Amino acid sequence: MHSGLTEPQTALFCRSTESHFYAETAMQQKHAKRVEDYTTANLILIFVNLLWIFGVIWANFGLFAVILTGWLLNHGITRVEQYRASREIQWPSDA
Repeated sequence: MHSGLTEPQTALFCRSTESHFYAETAMQQKHAKRVEDYTTANLILIFVNLLWIFGVIWANFGLFAVILTGWLLNHGITRVEQYRASREIQWPSDA
C-alpha cells in the first residue's frame, strides 16, 4: 500500500512522532505542583462586582429592583445547589 509520502518525508514523519512520544512520556512523569487557593480573592471580587451592579440597578430602577434581583440570584443559586446535590446522589463522584 502506498502512503503518498516520499522516503525523506516518511523518515521525517517517524522522527517527529518519536520525539512527540518522548515529550509525552516526559510530561507524564512530572508531578503536578500544589497550586495556591484563590477562593478568598474570588469571593471578594464577586462581592465588589455585586456591589457596583446593585448600585447601578438602584440608581436606574430603584431599591425594589435591587431587592428583586437579589432574591432572583438567591433563588437561582439555591436551585443550582439542589440540582447538583441530586446529581451527586445519582452519580457520586470519586473526589
